[in-house]
Amino acid sequence: MTTSTDLRNLVTFSVNNGVLSASFQPLTVTTPPMVTSFPKLTREDLLKDVDRGINRLDFELDLTLLGAKQPQVAFQKMMDDLDDALLDFAVQNQSVLGKKGLTREQIAIMQKRQFRQRINHKTGRQYPDAMVARSKGMREMPRMPTYDEHGNPYYLDVTGNDIVSVVLVYLGPYSKPNNYFGNAWQLVGVQRLGHMDRPDAAEAKTSFVAWDSSAFPAL
Repeated sequence: MTTSTDLRNLVTFSVNNGVLSASFQPLTVTTPPMVTSFPKLTREDLLKDVDRGINRLDFELDLTLLGAKQPQVAFQKMMDDLDDALLDFAVQNQSVLGKKGLTREQIAIMQKRQFRQRINHKTGRQYPDAMVARSKGMREMPRMPTYDEHGNPYYLDVTGNDIVSVVLVYLGPYSKPNNYFGNAWQLVGVQRLGHMDRPDAAEAKTSFVAWDSSAFPAL
């Protein structure tokens, strides 16, 4: 484990016969405490999928910048830097996208970045930027490693406005020629650190004060 937060030094992108890939050592990231607004990690979600006969389940948490302070901003920058490195590579190697002669701005439209702007298309309301972390499908009946603020098992009950820290594993880059590309991360563990009764930035900042920012992000 290293304390470096520059993922660009840890991942080397490459292309072989038009196929995008990368070389990297096993890479695990623990996020700082972040607010989740629209999670899908509850017993109800599990039962809904089981009732529909779905065995391959994708749990997910949105990690928002609501109430963000230095640790959360640093985590976003870390993810943005890796996305920028992949974008730079795609611009120089457009064959992985089935394209040629496009500008950086045109290729950026095809990229699925980790942190994205969130706007409700019905109301036009804008929310803090967020990253969605997914389990990428669990082959067996899931028991996501989930813990409370004391480290005790806390099984499948993360709800909106909970403050969480999650563990992510880097899977590498992906691309669908003539369509999209991005970096893939898998959600492998969750710790629930608390809950905001009122989902506003001021309360989130107060909640984050108790946590040691020097510990995040951790690689």
